Amino acid sequence: MPRNPIRMPSIFNNDLAFFKNIKMGETRALQLRWEIYNIFNHANFRDVDTTPAWGLVVNNPSTATPKAACSLTNVCTASFQQTNARFGAVLAARTPRVMQASIRFSF
Repeated sequence: MPRNPIRMPSIFNNDLAFFKNIKMGETRALQLRWEIYNIFNHANFRDVDTTPAWGLVVNNPSTATPKAACSLTNVCTASFQQTNARFGAVLAARTPRVMQASIRFSF
């Protein structure tokens, strides 16, 4: 397995719930509830591109002709570079702020 196969960005999540219990006699009750998940609406990233792709990149210094071939007069250099342009980029995010209300009747 690769190093840290399940490691992902950290999660900053705060939830809040308000509720009110209302008695309706001895055996019945009504509960009104309002819940807020991720109350500060912090961006929690779920997936980051962690797959580097390495390749040989040829640098052609010719400015007169962009497609000039490498020759004795036009010396090109090659380097081994990371070629994945999306490496380290965020691919997905977790859900934003979610609110829900509920009513529960107990008897």
